Amino acid sequence: MVKPACLVAVLLFAVGAASALPAALEPAPAPDDGQRGGAIDLTTIERKILSEPEYLAKKQQYCLLAFGPEAKFRAWLVHDVDILYVDRNGDGDFHTPGERIFGNHSGHFKVGTLIEPGGKIKHTSLWVSISRGGGSVSVRVGDRIAQTATFRVAEEPGRAPIVWLGGPIRSKLRDPQEVMTDKAGRYLGGGPKNILRRGQGAALSGFVGTPGLESFAFYTPRDVFPNGKLTVQLEFSKKGAKAVTSRGTLAPANFPDDRELDGTVPVPVDAPLGQAKMRVSFPENKDVELAPPLVRNVHILK
Repeated sequence: MVKPACLVAVLLFAVGAASALPAALEPAPAPDDGQRGGAIDLTTIERKILSEPEYLAKKQQYCLLAFGPEAKFRAWLVHDVDILYVDRNGDGDFHTPGERIFGNHSGHFKVGTLIEPGGKIKHTSLWVSISRGGGSVSVRVGDRIAQTATFRVAEEPGRAPIVWLGGPIRSKLRDPQEVMTDKAGRYLGGGPKNILRRGQGAALSGFVGTPGLESFAFYTPRDVFPNGKLTVQLEFSKKGAKAVTSRGTLAPANFPDDRELDGTVPVPVDAPLGQAKMRVSFPENKDVELAPPLVRNVHILK
């Protein structure tokens, strides 16, 4: 049972295509300990620009893009008044022709294509937007996978956000809620967070992407999962009681290209009552991990 589209919380920065620009910009949520990605520790990446141009303003806004599973190809973005400097070849030097892009006083910049060393890997349709201390990028990674990312900007390179594009897939799920219905089975909305009921559905929603430093890069589910759907398993356990499980499906909430995932998983009729642990896993997608917590405390009613 999927909640009606009008009741689904839509991500502020979700856009329909890689070349589309978000209508508004707000700072990205600060990362938590689970947003450091997988085997790569982004905090160990040196954030240093080898050679910078003469800027117009006293202060600039910095952001570092990192591409691929190991974040090896990196390209700097520097915003100066109505100019965006783009380190297209990743050499840390902004004196290469074509690395200075003039805007139209809107904060939106059409960058185009970045080419990794060797010329085989291209990242296309890159747009950058910066405003009020926050920013966003949209790009087709490897000229194939569309991603949109949000980030906070910094006024010095050493504290710049790192946007990880084409990185490991992580899932961010909101707190579960009981699916409330009337006697006729009509949907009334979601109940209190983390309070569930035996035999009723647990409404889940969220999104998938790659956490960076002060950033998050969203994937479109249909680009990374079969039919854009994600199988989720919930395990309910309590000390002294038998653990029970149930499965359900999360799917794009409103339209095929939606970045928001939404769905309902039934709470088993023999789930342990009272305070219990709810463990979330993805049995058919072993490469998907949850940003913490993987296990949540819930209260189960009769």
